[in-house]
Amino acid sequence: MPHILPRIFLPCLWLGLCMVSPASAAERAKVVLFAVPETIWQAKLEGQFRDHTDLWTRLEERVREREAERPVHVLCELKSDAPFAWKHGETRKFTTGWQVIGGKPGVKPERFADQFVGTTLSIENTGVQPDGTVGLELALEHHITPPSMRPLNFAQAAEGAERDRLSVEYPNFSKLEWRGKVSLGHACRLVAQVLQAPGNRESKDPAQRYLLFIIPVIP
Repeated sequence: MPHILPRIFLPCLWLGLCMVSPASAAERAKVVLFAVPETIWQAKLEGQFRDHTDLWTRLEERVREREAERPVHVLCELKSDAPFAWKHGETRKFTTGWQVIGGKPGVKPERFADQFVGTTLSIENTGVQPDGTVGLELALEHHITPPSMRPLNFAQAAEGAERDRLSVEYPNFSKLEWRGKVSLGHACRLVAQVLQAPGNRESKDPAQRYLLFIIPVIP
């Protein structure tokens, strides 16, 4: 029985480029992901910032006031001859297939797969662009919460009412993924943002807005 794991993708917001000279191009950069409750965003941030640097500063203030979180904050080397790779988390084993055996519980695990749970970040420096900015290929995957196990009816186990009798637990992943090209100059860049809908009544998780920044570190 095929299952599709849900994903939440970050939509890309392409921004203006900054003119810099190749000699002063950034050699390092910080990649920062903020998580802000939507109520805080609307009350204290939306429409109240001048530019992306101002927004980043205001988000840092909200973190200090414990009104927002910063789940990802990584200093990256932008070497042209060595892609940057970073990860934080662990690899876990999950069941991906079951076999009908009869009796109780009726099914047993048959196939397994390893899945990294946490945050992975990779950046490749593609070189200085004609306008003086640094071309980057950036990829981020971030699990918002640990995987939760949800019961699923084993649809191929039996017919009719017996089909509902057999069930298995399947992992449910809630994660953000973004990959694409970024041109980095002297200025702080808001790369993307996404609004995650609130959780169900049982979890009572509020709506969260995630904002992904890259900030140059000029030598």
